[in-house]
Amino acid sequence: MGTERKASDIILDFEAVQKRMEKRQIQMDQNVKMILNKLNLSNSNVTSTPLVTAKPVIRPMEASVNSGVLSPVATPTIEDVTFPKADAPIDRMRKSVVEQRIVYPDGRPVILANVKVVEAEIITNIIAKVKTDSHGKWHAQLYGGKYIVEVIKGPTAAKRGFKIEYEIEIPGDGQPSSLERKIAE
Repeated sequence: MGTERKASDIILDFEAVQKRMEKRQIQMDQNVKMILNKLNLSNSNVTSTPLVTAKPVIRPMEASVNSGVLSPVATPTIEDVTFPKADAPIDRMRKSVVEQRIVYPDGRPVILANVKVVEAEIITNIIAKVKTDSHGKWHAQLYGGKYIVEVIKGPTAAKRGFKIEYEIEIPGDGQPSSLERKIAE
């Protein structure tokens, strides 16, 4: 029929499967956190529950080392799983169109500068990547909250390059916002 396997080989196979499942669970937890961050739900007003309730670790099979006999263990049901609860705070619910003009110290517009907007709390969460237009303006749609703006312009024949970084705060009222012009020094 088939080759008989030793109990120790079977246990090793199950341990390998368990490790793979644990890695997948860790990856899934990280993905959920990343999605919540992308949805701007990571501030203190958000409540989140763990993905699995506090129960003992459930193993697919357990075996007695001395007897080598495998016995099945209960598997989790949908009742054992709790899903994350996340409600966005009211002040972040509405996006506002935000614009700002970047100029050189002599007042001329900074054309085609790279502008990156990131969340102030989670600096790896890039919200917008845009370029300034022919008037030195950049535009983005942002929820209410604090952001860090980074403007980078490479050198040209007439001007030296620069990189500036500053913080802005946007109200969550959904109204357009025209920020004070920024001088690239």
